[in-house]
Amino acid sequence: MSLLGYPRDVQGNEFYLQNREGDEYYLTQRKPSSIFALKNGLPYYAKDKDQNEFYPVLNDEELTISSIIRIYAKDAKGNQKYPRDEEGNEKALPRLDLRSWQYATDKEGNAFYPKNKFGKEVLYGDYIQRKDGSIQYPLTEDGNPEYEIDYTTRDEYYFIKKVNPLIGEKT
Repeated sequence: MSLLGYPRDVQGNEFYLQNREGDEYYLTQRKPSSIFALKNGLPYYAKDKDQNEFYPVLNDEELTISSIIRIYAKDAKGNQKYPRDEEGNEKALPRLDLRSWQYATDKEGNAFYPKNKFGKEVLYGDYIQRKDGSIQYPLTEDGNPEYEIDYTTRDEYYFIKKVNPLIGEKT
């Protein structure tokens, strides 16, 4: 029994079929490793009628492209978006070295934290460092920064960026 495949253009690139509304769709009856269509040999995400990329859903979990590099889907404006797990939590993708996390970025390249199903930003090991060198802390459901805590003393830690030298310090 042969599984359905994506149609190909004259260059041999696969493309997604579209429904009546103009949304592309995945052939989800394929193996998870071959759900994505290939363009120039590389997998890419399907798009809705408004040109927003979206993740295929398998067993209530959104799947991502994970070949040589891991890739987030983007909205029509170029902002990356996190995939969601079966419980509705956004999840960050591991970097290629599998020892750290790759946070999604907006169209300007600013990283942002994934949110759990309650709207709380989630820290995946490393804090986000802004372009100016300062640390961006994850926010609680109320929008307040959540600082690192020493679990023995219950003291909060704050990372600050050194901008100007202290009085009497050589520059």
